[in-house]
Amino acid sequence: MTDDSGAAEHAIGRIRMDTTTGRVGIVIDVRETGIDLRGPTHGARAWTAKPEDLRIATREEITHAYLGKRSLDAQPSRRDVVMGRVRGRGHEVVPGVTVVRHDES
Repeated sequence: MTDDSGAAEHAIGRIRMDTTTGRVGIVIDVRETGIDLRGPTHGARAWTAKPEDLRIATREEITHAYLGKRSLDAQPSRRDVVMGRVRGRGHEVVPGVTVVRHDES
């Protein structure tokens, strides 16, 4: 059962969108005067929002908050980076074969 304050909806650790600032934050404290949030990146400053100004953040909003203007599709995968290095060294890449680094002694 939830109370009228909305504390259960905005529990500590939940990711919410502050509709007044347009920022995504993680709930760090729920008080009578408002809900304290902190941005998801390291070193982000905390701010206080009213419970009625918060909503659940969408996947796109969360991705943008964590990665900035970059999107997941814009970043090459680790596999693509490694395979590019292998091809750059003149090695042939055979489908279904795993390339394992071997240090010669």
